[in-house]
Amino acid sequence: MKVYNSPVWVGIALIVIIVIICLTFTLRVTWWSYIDVFFFFMAAFCQLIAVTLGVKIPQVGAKLSMIAFLCAVLGIIALIGEAIAWNIAA
Repeated sequence: MKVYNSPVWVGIALIVIIVIICLTFTLRVTWWSYIDVFFFFMAAFCQLIAVTLGVKIPQVGAKLSMIAFLCAVLGIIALIGEAIAWNIAA
């Protein structure tokens, strides 16, 4: 069983991301510091919907999985960009 195709594991990942957003809310003082968690949230959410809808409409599931992958890649790029920005600003 693939973890990214399991609604339970993707749901757990979504809950973990929401908890991380809540726990790091006071540490994020600028608007652009939310970009990485936004993309990670969107990746988990789109994958959860893809797994759910992919059973009945495989084309929609495939498109949403691609969007989820793209959001995950953008989240990693944003995380690296934020680390660079915080190190330059500090």
